[in-house]
Amino acid sequence: MILPDFVTINLDALGSAWLSFVELNYVEPLAGGSMFDPGRKADLNEAVRSFTRYVSDNYDDEQEIRHAMAWVLNLPESHFEDTLRKLKIPFQYNNPADAHRFLELLWERTWGDWRVEGFDAGEYDVEPERLAPSREK
Repeated sequence: MILPDFVTINLDALGSAWLSFVELNYVEPLAGGSMFDPGRKADLNEAVRSFTRYVSDNYDDEQEIRHAMAWVLNLPESHFEDTLRKLKIPFQYNNPADAHRFLELLWERTWGDWRVEGFDAGEYDVEPERLAPSREK
């Protein structure tokens, strides 16, 4: 994945795309369990289908969604969970690793590899700015 640093990251577009799998919010992971437990497979697959369908139906926004998702996936762990909380990701998870794994699954089923070589979150302008991690000075 190439994510040029002149691209403005539109997190609102990503938040709208994530609403495509809002039904996942009603699937509670078992205490101490994972959203990837075998009993949750059908729910996860439906969420992935909903997301890929949303991206396909909203092809004019696909590049913005893709850039924002790559940016979020490449955030350092210290900023990832805070960003998810700000974006109000529409599903419950027991740990940030599960949330990251789910977003990786969405990406891989929609576009392929999400990693950006030499990624630095601070190199990008983010809209809305209130959702961006604080820039370390």
